[in-house]
Amino acid sequence: MNIKLKCLELKDAKEILEAVKETNFKYNRMSNEINLFDEKKWLKKEIKKHKNKIVQAYKIVNEKKIVGIITLKMNQEQKYLCELGYWIRKSEQGKNIATKATKEILKEARKINLTGVQAVVDPKNIASQRVLEKNGFKKIGLLKKYVIINGKLKDRLFYWKTIWKELML
Repeated sequence: MNIKLKCLELKDAKEILEAVKETNFKYNRMSNEINLFDEKKWLKKEIKKHKNKIVQAYKIVNEKKIVGIITLKMNQEQKYLCELGYWIRKSEQGKNIATKATKEILKEARKINLTGVQAVVDPKNIASQRVLEKNGFKKIGLLKKYVIINGKLKDRLFYWKTIWKELML
């Protein structure tokens, strides 16, 4: 399956909302009932952050539809570092899309001269751990009680990839 990363557009709101409703996330904006108005509001913020180089946010597109979102959130104190995030609509999971999209967004990270990319993952999310490992991320350790989900503190695994040396090659 061929995928492409494309900049988010306000006209994507309805299709992204459909994809969000298909996911099984238990945190952030996806855990709440959201509507088209909420989705447009979120998209406007992400597009603005992208223009201001705070977040590099892309829709993941196959030949037919938007299959997910992938982002690099820039570290505002250390501009050469960022955090990777992604999600794939449930009907498209298991098709190597996240692995391919991560490979593509790492190319973008190199273009803007980042030195490293981090990712945090639910310890139960084996598929996401595989995506990161296939893309050369190393598991650094467990972040105990790192994030609040449904009012409870949950652990996360911390992954890291240095890309600075790759720039030197």
